[in-house]
Amino acid sequence: MIYAALLLAGYVAWLVLIYVMQDRMLFPGHYSMRRPGATTVPAGFERVWLALGDESRVEAWFLPGTGRSAARPGAAVIFTHGNAETIEDWVAGAKTYGFLGVSVLLVEYPGYGGSGGAPSERSITEAMNRAYEWLAARAEVDGAKIVFHGRSIGGGAAAALARTHAPAALITESTPMSVAWFARGYGAPGFLCRNPFRTDEVMAGLTCPILIFHGTTDGIVPVEHARELHRIAPQSELIEMAAGHNDLPSDEDAYWAAIGAFLMKNGIVPQQGKR
Repeated sequence: MIYAALLLAGYVAWLVLIYVMQDRMLFPGHYSMRRPGATTVPAGFERVWLALGDESRVEAWFLPGTGRSAARPGAAVIFTHGNAETIEDWVAGAKTYGFLGVSVLLVEYPGYGGSGGAPSERSITEAMNRAYEWLAARAEVDGAKIVFHGRSIGGGAAAALARTHAPAALITESTPMSVAWFARGYGAPGFLCRNPFRTDEVMAGLTCPILIFHGTTDGIVPVEHARELHRIAPQSELIEMAAGHNDLPSDEDAYWAAIGAFLMKNGIVPQQGKR
């Protein structure tokens, strides 16, 4: 009995530690070290500040697609990055979208980079909703052609946004079915997860086109997550690449060719040779 009581007490203490530390594990604190506005905005991008309900502001960078204007509005992408990244890491990807004629809004998470506040599923979702509203009002953007593209936990953030705003399409890469799934790896029940990001629940209810990328050797989010999301959303396309979690895409040309073909097939960007 004494040993059982000690084991139970130890397990409870472990669960308390996991519960207290989970935010630090999910949202690494050193990504919030930059002062607001301290980073120079890359050429061609516009810095945007989005106000949240707690009076904090989040930073976003907007890049209009090539050839886009009030007279020629077109598709746009809201991009949501991984938990160990910032918007600065996705400038090159935004430029590639720009070459396709697609405008891009890179949205920073609360508490990351120069953004105020603290990261959580609730605050990130609020930031993404403000981002969507701002983007949909831009003259260069066709509000019916706004795509959500999220990487890793950013796929969960993109899916959370889809609960309130229907995307023209959803693209995820290296995204887990839910963050709550990882609790089992720590011997904890999923209900202790404060920021579950239930991508599986959202995808089950979406009817828009979905493109899923995942690495077959991903040691952080096993490829089975992508296969299950693909099963849940029968209209989705799944592209598996010989890559891990942090080196996806392993073939940049194939990756962007797939995105371009996906957007054209679904009428989000014009077919090549058409305007």
